[in-house]
Amino acid sequence: MYALLLPILLLGFAGQAQPQCLAANGVLPTQVNTNLAGIAGFGIDLYKQLPQITAGGKRDNHFFSPYSLWSALSLAYMGANGNSATQLRKALRLSSKADTLKLVNILKLINKRRAQRPSNFTLQDANRVYVDDEVVLKNDIQKHLLGLLQVVDFADTVGSANLINNFVATTTNNLIPTILTSQDLIDGLMVIVNAVYFKGKWTYTFEQRDTRNRNFFTTPNAAPQSIPMMTQMANLKYSESAQIGARILELPYSGGLIFMYVLLPATEGEAGWNNMVGALNGQTLHQALWGPSNFVQRKVDVLLPKFKVEKMLRDELRDGLRGMGVTDIFNSTYADLSCFSIRPDLVISKTIHKAFVDISEEGTEAAAATALIAVTRSGHSQRQDITRFHLDRPFMYLIVDKLTKNLLFLGTYMDPSA
Repeated sequence: MYALLLPILLLGFAGQAQPQCLAANGVLPTQVNTNLAGIAGFGIDLYKQLPQITAGGKRDNHFFSPYSLWSALSLAYMGANGNSATQLRKALRLSSKADTLKLVNILKLINKRRAQRPSNFTLQDANRVYVDDEVVLKNDIQKHLLGLLQVVDFADTVGSANLINNFVATTTNNLIPTILTSQDLIDGLMVIVNAVYFKGKWTYTFEQRDTRNRNFFTTPNAAPQSIPMMTQMANLKYSESAQIGARILELPYSGGLIFMYVLLPATEGEAGWNNMVGALNGQTLHQALWGPSNFVQRKVDVLLPKFKVEKMLRDELRDGLRGMGVTDIFNSTYADLSCFSIRPDLVISKTIHKAFVDISEEGTEAAAATALIAVTRSGHSQRQDITRFHLDRPFMYLIVDKLTKNLLFLGTYMDPSA
């Protein structure tokens, strides 16, 4: 039995493809849409498919990177054919393989330009394609992966796992020291690695001396949990969306390019949460965040938990994608990944996604990595002009690249003890 392991980011391999999508002078071609708002729709839909209750019966605190997953699955889309490709294209909100290659090439240029400028935040992604010497890739895929390929001997599963994990650890500043084990590489043929890392300082930092334990209520009738809460008073952009039933606060990171949006249900309790999540989709989120004149500048009294979350998704991710209609690539009878290799019998057997976030007084540090493994077929109130925005009950938070509307990370904070 052979396997294809794909912790993936599409940006790297696409950089060698379709050079005509960039003008000779390096100006972004106007015919290519760099709006990645579709990733938000993909991320919201996936969140709704994930288990919401832990094994211990508590409401789960989710955190994952829609961007990393979208990138990984976009590469699977490039190697897919037939109905397998159609299902991925629809779930990922893609139009065609040609447009996808153009888009990621543009994003590579944007990221390159950002890296060349002084910045108060770090947003980096890295890609590496580890290929066993037995693999024969098709010519087009080899061209797209040029510069990222590294030949390894997957018979040495321990050495290969160490090599891949070291790459991920370096890229994520050791926030994710491991993404896979040697057992994951048994019968492996190819590993395509994607890691995403973000570290940013708040434009308006929270003072450590103001942080103290306060009550957090998982439900209105539950006993409160005492947790560290950060607080500040600042002039921030604030909105109320009747369409999704939420109050929204924009927390900018230094540099003015990356923002956190915090969504607090307008009504307390499970009904308010369910109403907000039920109303959320790619279109309604886009309207809530980027609709005309949605946000107003307010003096806001902010109360925000100080917390860390680390999450691993494996089978839950595969099952969630199946719930979104991506089924064939996981089915040994119907999978068609024939655009990758001359081998006609590859099928995705496992999925892995690991993410970490640390929210503190100074800012946010977050990272994520994604893997797909394939085998063969064998409550609002105001006082005077101050808006009170206290996150002492369940909320959703989004870390967004405002230029491209790219949803980098999505999290929910439901229960500090989960």
